[in-house]
Amino acid sequence: MLALPGVVGVADTTEAGRAAIQVFVANDDDRALIPERIEGYPIDIILTGEIDAQG
Repeated sequence: MLALPGVVGVADTTEAGRAAIQVFVANDDDRALIPERIEGYPIDIILTGEIDAQG
């Protein structure tokens, strides 16, 4: 997923008692590139903007 343009992060989570995948995107337009499911797991797309690791 991180190889897709606009994807800035990925995490696993539990959604309504089921495993799910969170995909963090930089822009709202990037949502169109993300599938609704991967290998049966639902995808939760979260708009974060760019993530900068400086600190």
